[in-house]
Amino acid sequence: MLVALIVTLLLGGGSISVMDYIADTKKDLKTVIVEPDRRGSAMSTLKAMKKRAAAMNKQAGKSGKRLKKALQQHDLTDAAIDEIWTAHFASIDQFNRDMIDLRFQLKNDVTRDEWQQLFGPQ
Repeated sequence: MLVALIVTLLLGGGSISVMDYIADTKKDLKTVIVEPDRRGSAMSTLKAMKKRAAAMNKQAGKSGKRLKKALQQHDLTDAAIDEIWTAHFASIDQFNRDMIDLRFQLKNDVTRDEWQQLFGPQ
């Protein structure tokens, strides 16, 4: 039970989901951007963000299962754990890079005023 708790906390125990954030932005986008072409382009970017976040969630689940299985072995080496963490952190790094690229893509799809309406103080 303790192993499951540790895996959950380390690999995805956050309370705010990226998927929730994207869903909220999609709702706001429909009212903020009135031009259909630009709204469609921004929506496509948000869909790509959602797809990428879903893939990351799936990868984190796989990493968690790998770690949980490894921690149940009595002859586990530090190198084996390091390999799991290295792969997991590499996937997080790539996810962050992809999401930053998509954020800049989204920023190109909206005006400064629209950006403020979408992401400014509420």
